[in-house]
Amino acid sequence: EKVATVTEQGLIKAVACGKAVITVKSNENNKTATCKVTVVEPVKDMELSTGEITLYKGKSQTIGVKILPEDATIKTATFSLSDSKIVKVDKKGIVTAVDKGEATITVIADGNQDIIKTVKVTVLLGVEEIKSEVKEYSVYEKESAKINVTVLPEGAHNPAVTYKSADEKIAVVDAKGNIKGITKGETKIIVQSVQAPDVVLEIPVKVKRAVTSVSLSA
Repeated sequence: EKVATVTEQGLIKAVACGKAVITVKSNENNKTATCKVTVVEPVKDMELSTGEITLYKGKSQTIGVKILPEDATIKTATFSLSDSKIVKVDKKGIVTAVDKGEATITVIADGNQDIIKTVKVTVLLGVEEIKSEVKEYSVYEKESAKINVTVLPEGAHNPAVTYKSADEKIAVVDAKGNIKGITKGETKIIVQSVQAPDVVLEIPVKVKRAVTSVSLSA
């Protein structure tokens, strides 16, 4: 009776979480039958760690799920999604971005399927490569040249890059990729993605000595 009670009419009433066995005895021939009863703590609510996720293609994030009350018997949830071409989600709630676009992940509490929450997922294209048609730049002292690069893939969410000279005694470069030769020598211009700092392109630069005067012999 600590777990469940039963009336003479056979109506079972849950009292506390646990397991019990209900025994039924016939008045006519004293035959008995048993019924196993399991009483669970019902799920009343569910909280998610986020309602919106933004990911770059190929990246992952986990949706945290908290079932309430904390002593609910069934603490799991089921994940489903609207478009598997955009994202994937596993049984643990790990979301992986597949391609650019938007999708919705639906989370249903296993202990109470009337409790449903959704998470909006936006997938962006991240920078994967920086390319330059010019493999090496050559300038004279005090002269300038413009570096032109292409950020891939086309349509990357944040294609911004930074420029840095490996040796500013040889050549300097501004935020727009304009190189200026300082003194004769060789160095590199380092082009780095703002969104993906591990994506880097190094372009060799050679600075030549400028001819300042020409003397002619008779």
